[in-house]
Amino acid sequence: MHEQVFFGLSPSQVTAWASIVSLIVVAVLAGIILYQAWYAKRQADASIKQAEATNKLAETAQQALNTLLEQQRERRELDISRVTFQLETAIQTVDGWKDRLNPGTMEFPQLPENAAEVRPVNFIDATRSADGIDPGAASYMQVGLHFITEAEIAINVLRASDPHLQSWVQVRDKAVNTLNVARLKLDEARTRLNGLRRFA
Repeated sequence: MHEQVFFGLSPSQVTAWASIVSLIVVAVLAGIILYQAWYAKRQADASIKQAEATNKLAETAQQALNTLLEQQRERRELDISRVTFQLETAIQTVDGWKDRLNPGTMEFPQLPENAAEVRPVNFIDATRSADGIDPGAASYMQVGLHFITEAEIAINVLRASDPHLQSWVQVRDKAVNTLNVARLKLDEARTRLNGLRRFA
């Protein structure tokens, strides 16, 4: 007689069913392992795509930064050029007034009937712009403007002076000396800005 061991099955039937269950468990485990491998590969692919997207984003950000830096450099060069142009105009104006005052002669200068204006137009704005570029250059420009204003006052006093009295010579010499100092300060500002242009 056959022995019934488990649920009415013989030992060989139990062994056969155990083998079948083992095969099913192995197949399920293999399926789970394959699923985990597929999922890991999918996540790795997603990570690679995310890394590529991050790299593209970083490249785009770098290009935007380079463009911004280039625009800032160009704007700085433009500001330096504009301020330098204003300085050149101021220097030419100062030189023109010095020549007009006939320094070193006893000839009374030909001055305009109206008040003399030695200060260049927009020079205060140029000084403000220079302050954003180089505070040292702006400081020289402000000092130069101060001396230009002093010279302007002296020239207006000279304009009202009597050419027959010798006192006008002292006023003229003061105006010329003040213009010389103004020119020196404007030259120093121009030198500083030209130095920045080389490094811009």
